[in-house]
Amino acid sequence: MWDKLLAIMDGSLFKGVGEIIGKFVTDPTKQAELQADLAMLEANLKVKVQELEMQDRNSARQREMAVRDKTPMVLAYGVTLGFFGVLSYMLVSPIPDTGHDALLVMLGSLGTAWAAVVSYYFGSSSSSAQKNELLARKP
Repeated sequence: MWDKLLAIMDGSLFKGVGEIIGKFVTDPTKQAELQADLAMLEANLKVKVQELEMQDRNSARQREMAVRDKTPMVLAYGVTLGFFGVLSYMLVSPIPDTGHDALLVMLGSLGTAWAAVVSYYFGSSSSSAQKNELLARKP
């Protein structure tokens, strides 16, 4: 989620604020102080967002352990079997002329769902790396 937000905002949530500081604050020392404060604010916000995302995932896992609901596990196995089943079918069988597009859409959807299953049970390595980087920079 954070990556998508940053991509929309052209790499920085506070880029516009930094430009405003550059235009309206004439003292170079004060400009540098405000830019440093702004960078610190953005870093703290990134850390907080990562912490909230981690708490959200942990609460879902804790709920699953407390309720002992088998639904996520059953869905995870179903998605895994479906994804690799369709993939295997497409590798060993000729793809039919009718339903070709539907089969590709099904494979793409199952692949996306399988990635979510893996992220849920094992965590997302990219967001974990970002979280570690942000926490290392936290003052």
